[in-house]
Amino acid sequence: AYFQGLEREFEQRSSTDFPGRQWDEVVVASTKRHLLAFFARLTLPLTILIAPLMFLIGVELLGITALSITTDNLLLTGLATLPFFIISGLLIFYHYLDWRNDDFIVTSKRFIHIERKLLYGEERDEAPLTRIQDVTLSYPGFLDRFDYYNLEIKTAGAGDIWVNGVTNATKMKDEIFREKERALE
Repeated sequence: AYFQGLEREFEQRSSTDFPGRQWDEVVVASTKRHLLAFFARLTLPLTILIAPLMFLIGVELLGITALSITTDNLLLTGLATLPFFIISGLLIFYHYLDWRNDDFIVTSKRFIHIERKLLYGEERDEAPLTRIQDVTLSYPGFLDRFDYYNLEIKTAGAGDIWVNGVTNATKMKDEIFREKERALE
């Protein structure tokens, strides 16, 4: 059972595909951005969502009867706030898709960060494992308790790669060094 599970894991790794995969490359580890990175992007949509509510509360507090919410103005108030809800919903959906489509991959040859930007294209940062000199984990504040880390990958000649808001960062770091040892051997 152990060897069958191990064989399934190796088959899954070798069949995992991504854009730009080389024929002799095997995915060792991959991860996505942390859920907190998605929540951090929601400030603008939530501000747009709260703006009409704050306006209506201000109108009620100031006593402006022409703009206050009554049964007569309920339909008009609903129509006035509907665009805010639609814009906020579309922004939340956009940020969700943008959050889910980024990949962080450690293969048998390199570390790859694929940043897909909706409506703009794709950016790719990669570093051959043999050129990686150091991998540093950092976390803002107390977020290490939530497995939220930033990775800084320092390389020789290929430039540094910064990755913000990654889950399983310690596993990624260990896999990078393990695969680097294998590549150097």
